[in-house]
Amino acid sequence: MKTTATACAESHHCHSFQEKLAACGERVEAGEEQNCVEEFFELMVCSIVNLL
Repeated sequence: MKTTATACAESHHCHSFQEKLAACGERVEAGEEQNCVEEFFELMVCSIVNLL
């Protein structure tokens, strides 16, 4: 069962942010030294805005 926040994050409103976070995660797994904090917070802001 999906939570409301997860469903919102996967919605069409936030799809581009979800893709950016996934791409960042792939780069990190490939060995790049970076974190995905910015991408994570962009997705969370989108999710919160669209929850309201």
